[in-house]
Order: sequence, then C-alpha cells, then structure tokens
Amino acid sequence: MLIIMVALLLLLLSSSLLQVGAIASAESGETQVLPGCIYNSPCGNVTIPYPFGIGISTQDQAPCYLDRKFELTCSKNSKLVRADKTSEILDIKPEGQFVVMIPVSKYCSTEEHTPVTLGVSNFSISNKENQFITVGCDSYGYLDSTYDGNTYSTGCLTRCHGNQIVFDNGNCSGIGCCEVDIPPRMTNISVKASSFTTSSELPSLNCSYSFVAMKDTYTFSSTHLERNGFPFEELPVVIDWAVGEFHETCTSYNSKTYACKNNTKCDDSDTDFGYRCRCKEGYAGNPYLHPHGCTGSFLFIQSVTLSISSFLHCFLAMGIYHQNSIYFSNINA
Repeated sequence: MLIIMVALLLLLLSSSLLQVGAIASAESGETQVLPGCIYNSPCGNVTIPYPFGIGISTQDQAPCYLDRKFELTCSKNSKLVRADKTSEILDIKPEGQFVVMIPVSKYCSTEEHTPVTLGVSNFSISNKENQFITVGCDSYGYLDSTYDGNTYSTGCLTRCHGNQIVFDNGNCSGIGCCEVDIPPRMTNISVKASSFTTSSELPSLNCSYSFVAMKDTYTFSSTHLERNGFPFEELPVVIDWAVGEFHETCTSYNSKTYACKNNTKCDDSDTDFGYRCRCKEGYAGNPYLHPHGCTGSFLFIQSVTLSISSFLHCFLAMGIYHQNSIYFSNINA
C-alpha cells in the first residue's frame, strides 16, 4: 500500500513539473515570434517580440509584424531601426514600451540650427518615463505635438546674465538648464531649440539645446553651455506603443483585426491611443501571437500543489493513526 501511495505522489509531482516546463516554454524567446520568423542573430542584441517583426515569414510568406507601424528593419546588420530608418531602437518591452534614440535640437545662430521631428502617429512619447529639457543661457525650447487636426505645445526657458553666475552641476535647476514634465498623448512630435538673443548678440561660446530624454539619462554640467561642450547628438526616449487604430478601445474595436488571442484580455486603462493585450490570470506567453496566445495555467499548478499538500497531510495522519493503533493493541494485549 505504501509503495502505491508513494508512486501516486511522484506522479503528481511529475505532472506539476511538466506544467512548469510548459509555462517556461511559453515565456521563452521561441514563442515571441510568428512561425517562420526566426531571427538567427538579434539585430543590435535587441529581442523582437511580436507584434513587432522584420521581413516575411518563410512558412507562409505573411508579414512577421502585425501591421506597418510595427515593421522594423536591420540597418547594416548592426542597428535595429523602424521601417522608415529614422531612429535606432535600443529595447522593446512586450508590456507596451520601446526605447528609441532621438536627436537633440541645437540652436547656435539663425544660420546654425537643427529642429527635430519624430513621426509616431500611432504611438506616443511616454509622459511617465521622459522629460523635456532645454540647456543654455537666454534659451528656450518647444515640444510640439500634432494629431487629429490639433496642435499641442509645452516647453521651458532658462536665462542667465552676469559674470558671477553659479550653476548647479548635476541639477537641472532652471539656471542653465530647465526641465518640464511631458503631457499625455504627445505624438508626431517636433522639438525646437531657440534663443532670446539675436544672431549678432550671441556670445561666441553659447548655444541652446532642447530634447526629450528618458528620465535619469541626462545630467547637467556647466560645460554643456559652451558651443562645442554639449556631448550628446541624440538621447534615449521611451515610446508607449499599443495595437489597434487611433481611436479604437476595448469597447470599440474592429472585430476583424482584433489583436488579442486565446486566454487574453483587452486593456486600455493606460494607453493614449488604441489598446493592449494581457494574459489572463494564470496564463503566460505572448498575448498577440496567433493562434495560441497565452498558454500554461498557474492555477493548475496551484491546484496540484494543494492536492499534494492534502495528500501528504492525510498520509502523515494515517501513519500516526496506524502507529497509535499498534501501540494501543499492544497495551490491550
């Protein structure tokens, strides 16, 4: 009897381990792309989870990406860039963000200035993960966003005059460097640095710089105020991505192109545009992948664990009862 009970216990343990293996497989990189879209060497060491993708599937000749806004390409076999080749992608987070390099807008004179644009009509720059910054003296910068026929702007300014100005290196305090939070729903952005002084009035070592940057990636130094002292041509920016068209939500979407697959739920609680797909509680994997979506149930493992726990409890109780029965039988004898 004891051998049978131990064998049953081992069987239950084996089942739970197999289920854990299935979940681990669901979370592995192998299940992050469509069939036939295996990237032998990740471009720029960036993992590319679907709905993003490069090229065409070798299995059915279908695109490896959900739609054109998720299309990527590998530039010179070393940098992962968007299909329009305008910006390098450093990281893609399946939860709904990617990190991209965006140039710095520079203004040194009316003849020497570089505004910056980033066309992301279906995505938005993260207002939680980024800040808008302007560096310079007598400087100001704008961040403009245009969508749905409307234009929105934010910005900041910094002025400093005199021979004994004290700058707080390491701190964007408003003197030599200013920063502001970014409003939500900023898409199709343009960044422009400028100066309050005219070209003829500008000191020889003074330029203005404006840019969006991921928080904690830029540290101010007074040396950045010099004409050739600013060390960055571009900085990382976090972009929020979602699926669906511009005005689609979880309650109003095109059923023919609905992106959430099996064992998933729709989530638009933290999106500026469109919606995201999440695995239901107890499941793991890529919620956008056709046809399986999320797989593997943690609830099953929990039930197996409870079953094993109950089994062991009963097994020990039976052992104790059996020992007590023998003890009292010996006494009565």
